[in-house]
Amino acid sequence: MRQTVIAIIVAIATLSLFSCATIEGGGGLSLQDTIVQTAEKLARDFPSGTRVAIVGFESESDNLSQFIMDELTDALLDIGIEVADRRNLGLISRELELSLDGYVSDESALSVGRMLAAQVVLTGQLRDIGRVRRFTVNAIHLETATSAGVPSFDVRNDRALRDMIAALDRGTVARAPRHLVDEHTAPQSAGTYLDRGILFFGRGDYGAAILDFTQAIRIDPNNAPFFDWRGRAHSLRREYDLAMADANQAIRLDPNSAIGYNNRGLVHWDMGNHDLAMTDFNQAIRLSPDSATAHSNRGYLHRIMGNDNLAMTDFNQAIRLNPNSAIAHSNRGLLHQDMGNDDLAMMDFDQAIRLNPNNAIAHSNRGLLHRDMGNHDLAMADLNQAIWLDPNDATTHALRGDLYLLLGDFTRAIADAEAALRINPQHPWARYVIEDARYFRGW
Repeated sequence: MRQTVIAIIVAIATLSLFSCATIEGGGGLSLQDTIVQTAEKLARDFPSGTRVAIVGFESESDNLSQFIMDELTDALLDIGIEVADRRNLGLISRELELSLDGYVSDESALSVGRMLAAQVVLTGQLRDIGRVRRFTVNAIHLETATSAGVPSFDVRNDRALRDMIAALDRGTVARAPRHLVDEHTAPQSAGTYLDRGILFFGRGDYGAAILDFTQAIRIDPNNAPFFDWRGRAHSLRREYDLAMADANQAIRLDPNSAIGYNNRGLVHWDMGNHDLAMTDFNQAIRLSPDSATAHSNRGYLHRIMGNDNLAMTDFNQAIRLNPNSAIAHSNRGLLHQDMGNDDLAMMDFDQAIRLNPNNAIAHSNRGLLHRDMGNHDLAMADLNQAIWLDPNDATTHALRGDLYLLLGDFTRAIADAEAALRINPQHPWARYVIEDARYFRGW
C-alpha cells in the first residue's frame, strides 16, 4: 500500500514538472513587471535631477509601442524621474522631418532629446523570439552621446499578453497618461515649463510660449534649448532682435549644436543677412554633415542668391539623407520651376504632398506652378488647401489674391491681398494686387 502511495506521488510530481516546463508562453515576467523593473534599473543609474525623453519604441504594432511608452513614463514618474511630455514629439518630428514610429536611430534620438532639453533619451524594442518576447531599452546620454543598454528582460508570451495586444489594436484599452501638461497645469520645473511652452508653440500661441520659455530660463539659465525655442517663437512674431539675442545665447551655451547654428541662420535669413545666414548653415553642416534640414535650408538660400548649381547639390543631398523630407522635395521643386523644368517641379511638389499632405508650403508652391501652367482650377484647389492648413501665411493669401485677379474676381482679389497685409504689413507685392484689382474694377 505504501509503495502504491509513493508511486502516485511520484507520478503527480512528474506530471507537475512536465506541466511547468510546457506552460504556454514559457518563462519570463509579465509585461507590466518588466516595465517596472526597467524603470527601477534606469533610476538607479541616473544622477539626481535627470530629465528623460522616451523617443521611440519598436514592437509589432504602434498601439502596443504607445502603451509601453506610456507605462514606462508612468513607472519613471512614480520613482521621481522627470519625463518630457511625449505629446510634443509630433511637433518636433515635423520640425526635424523625422519618423519616430518604430526604429529610431541614435542620431535622430539625440536631436529630439536636445530639443526637449533631456539629459537622457530612451529607445526600445519588444521582439517575439518564440516562447518569450525580448524587452530591451537603450539609454543614450546627450552630454557624451554614449549609449548604455539596460539589461534585457524576457516577457511571457502568453495568452494574457496576446489578449491585451488584441484589445489595444481594437481600441478597447483606454488610458489617460497622467504625465500630460496642459494650459491648466502648474509647471513644477524648468522642464515642465518647456513642455507647456512647446505645447503653446505648436498651437501657434507664441506669446504664451515665450512666457513659459522665459520662466524655464529663469529657473535654469544655462540650458541652450530653452533659448532655441524662445528665439524661434520671437522670430515667428517677427521680433528679430530678440530672436537673434536668444540664438546667440543658445550657441554660447552649446557651441557644438548644429540645431543652434541652423536656427540662427534662419534668423539671419529673415533679417536679410544672407552672407551671415550662409556662414551659420555651413557651420551647422560641418557639425552635423547628415542634417537634411541644414542642407535643405542652405540649398534654399543658394537658390535665392542665384547659385542654382549649389542649390541643386544641397537639395539632392538633403533628399539622399532623408528621402521622406517633404520640405526638401518642395524646395527642389521650386528650383526646377526656376530653371524651366516644370514637369520635374510638379513631380517634386506631388512627392512633397504625398509625404506630408499637411505641408501648406508644398500646396502653395504647387498651386503657383498650376497657375503658371494655366491649370487655374487646380491652382485654386491647392491655394485653398494651403490657406486652410496655414491661415497665417501672408504669401499664400497674396498668391490666391493674384489668381483671383487673373480670373477677374476683383473683390476677392482685394480681400485676399488685404488679409496678406494684415498678417504682414510689409509684404512686398500684396499692395500691387490691390492696386491692380481696383484699377481693373474701375475705382
